Amino acid sequence: MSEKEPKKPTSQNKTERLARLYRNINALGAAACFAVGAVLAAPLAAVANTLGALNLAQAAGGEVVRQSAKKRNQKSNNKRHKKP
Repeated sequence: MSEKEPKKPTSQNKTERLARLYRNINALGAAACFAVGAVLAAPLAAVANTLGALNLAQAAGGEVVRQSAKKRNQKSNNKRHKKP
């Protein structure tokens, strides 16, 4: 019989995964809004581009949250695995 390799524990915690999902969804929303803004007439294009810029700012905020969660996770892992 062949032995299965044990699964590697993920280094990402729940907060980091959710922040990455939030960032990706907002980035897709920004791309969609900018694409719609390129097609629509002038007054509606400005609205779509503004919504795209807001989505882009939210995606950047999601990345900041993800990076801070990653740092917190690394610090807690270092404390946990530190030898006395």
